[in-house]
Amino acid sequence: WLKAQCVLGSPFPRLPRAMVDELQAAPATKRRAGVLCFRPVAASGEAHPEAEDTCAEAGFEFLLISRRSKTRKEGGADDDGAVGGELRDKYTIPAGKFEADSDLSCEDCALREVHEEAGIECEIVRDIGWRASRSKHNQPVQTRYFLAMCVRILDSWLEDGDRERVWLSPDDALSKVGYREDLASVVQAGVVALRGTPSVASLRRGSSSLSRR
Repeated sequence: WLKAQCVLGSPFPRLPRAMVDELQAAPATKRRAGVLCFRPVAASGEAHPEAEDTCAEAGFEFLLISRRSKTRKEGGADDDGAVGGELRDKYTIPAGKFEADSDLSCEDCALREVHEEAGIECEIVRDIGWRASRSKHNQPVQTRYFLAMCVRILDSWLEDGDRERVWLSPDDALSKVGYREDLASVVQAGVVALRGTPSVASLRRGSSSLSRR
């Protein structure tokens, strides 16, 4: 449409040629969704997925997944978007591309990704919002993250040969994803939400108000 308006002419004012070229060259934004999954932990350190205690008192752990990053040239970005050259594990939050053929909403996409990548079934309790990042090809990416409580841990899953799942304290999780500002902000938002919540039950009640968009 833009090319037709600018080249063929229209009653609208013409855009400067430089602006037309920039708009036509701009890459499309990739849309993704992900889950910051948590599980309550008692003072003894034992996980209680169905605990109804106050999150701030009982404590909680976050789920992260790792994938072996391939060595890249100096200054290049690895599969997780981090710059570096060493062969090492990178920890990230389960997330993936929105599939129009199978995902009816961002929530569907997020739950599918955490199931495929980490073998976790969970219940969304809060919308953390959109985060901007860049892909390994420097393409703009927008990812919508949700806070979710672990309901079931599977023994095997689709990507268990490629990924390792780990449960970490909030401080350790923040340290592991500190190489990316967008991931760190998601963990920080999850910490604020959980420490300011009276109970897991209240989170579940609040989740019923989430609209499926």
